[in-house]
Amino acid sequence: MNSRRPLILIAPSDHTFDTEYERRPKFELYKNYARAVYAAGGIPIMCVETDLAAEYAEICDGLVVPGGGGIHPSCYGGTFKEQWLIPGATNIPRDEMEFALFCEFCDRKKPIMGICHGFHLINVAMGGSLILNFPKDVGEEHVNGCDHMVNAVPGSLVECLFGARFEVNSYHRNTLDRLGEGIVVTSRSDKGIIESFEHESLPLFGYQWHPERARDDQQVPNPYRGPDMTPVFEDFVRRCR
Repeated sequence: MNSRRPLILIAPSDHTFDTEYERRPKFELYKNYARAVYAAGGIPIMCVETDLAAEYAEICDGLVVPGGGGIHPSCYGGTFKEQWLIPGATNIPRDEMEFALFCEFCDRKKPIMGICHGFHLINVAMGGSLILNFPKDVGEEHVNGCDHMVNAVPGSLVECLFGARFEVNSYHRNTLDRLGEGIVVTSRSDKGIIESFEHESLPLFGYQWHPERARDDQQVPNPYRGPDMTPVFEDFVRRCR
């Protein structure tokens, strides 16, 4: 096994601007993503240029696509149902960067982890689709943040790491609809919302919750009563060696 710390590329969690007036573009990334990768034994690197996707995929050992806003529904043949969802709901430059990175890393069969928004992106990249504003369609509210239980599929990675039933956090308006090719559901909420997946043959892993917020080395892990999610990142970094 390679003793070198794996290089883990993290896509920025947002592409935005300094102020409405100056309009200077910038990238944003919450520090807890990088800290989680570092604590698990990896070297976190942030992607800063879409045109370098192939070069990043050559020199890095794995990819993390973090949480954030929605994926534009045109990416999976959908449309906005409510006009109020359109302003600020999606970020096309971010979509372009992440799909480019996904394709390059996936072609090389290098591990990819998707968290919340990234969970959705992997599914869409594999040909799946999303439900927009799922609380109206499903009747369960997660967008403002909540803690809830999930039920793991026997023999899945999450069951091996955390057991058959455990508590997670949720901060999302959209959810998976049609599954992408090869995507295998590994846990659901009590009301049936898909909460995690693996791929049947590729090293693709997705989590609807935010494991980077649920680590015991944080001042207040979220959720407070849930398991320490550091093993999610440790397992991922091991796969990147």
